[in-house]
Amino acid sequence: MRRTVARRPFPAPDRWGASVLGALALALSTASAATASVAEGRPRADLMGRPLPLRDGRPAIELYVNPKSRKRLHQEAFELAWALRESRPRVVVHVDLREVPSLLHGVARGKVRSAWHESLRDMSALFRRHGEEPPAALAESLFMVADMEGAAHAALGISREATTPFARVLDGAGKPLEQGPFPAAAPQLQAALEPATTAGGAGDAR
Repeated sequence: MRRTVARRPFPAPDRWGASVLGALALALSTASAATASVAEGRPRADLMGRPLPLRDGRPAIELYVNPKSRKRLHQEAFELAWALRESRPRVVVHVDLREVPSLLHGVARGKVRSAWHESLRDMSALFRRHGEEPPAALAESLFMVADMEGAAHAALGISREATTPFARVLDGAGKPLEQGPFPAAAPQLQAALEPATTAGGAGDAR
């Protein structure tokens, strides 16, 4: 006589299990858009899969942060972007995520994506506080890179333990003009941007 074994219902995931499932789902949903093409070890595309526009005739500000230094960047970066609005620089934020466990890469990318949307809202609000309408193509001037390998930081010798953001200014041809810890180097970065605009050309209004 065969013995019948009652099947137990599949257990509902606990909080840890739910977070892991959520991380996996988010990783699958964002992987194709978030994977940056890499040349010479440095990411060449942002979180949305857009090529980084570092040689298109417009100057660029590159900002290098990690989870420890990100909070120090927010307000100072907005003020710099406002001061330099006439030069129309593109802003590229490299986020070093080497310290994030591989299982949580999807969650980390999701947070960077949320930070991109939040930054656009805050920058638009800053324009309106000054009585101006934000540029229609503001989103085309802000790029964020979720760098899981920290390749861009490593190329500049920036430690994964850095607690201060780092910044540099590039001309319209992608040539570095000025760099230093941010916001301490903000005056030098700002001063470097006028010749960058002149040398690189005004570019288009994208």
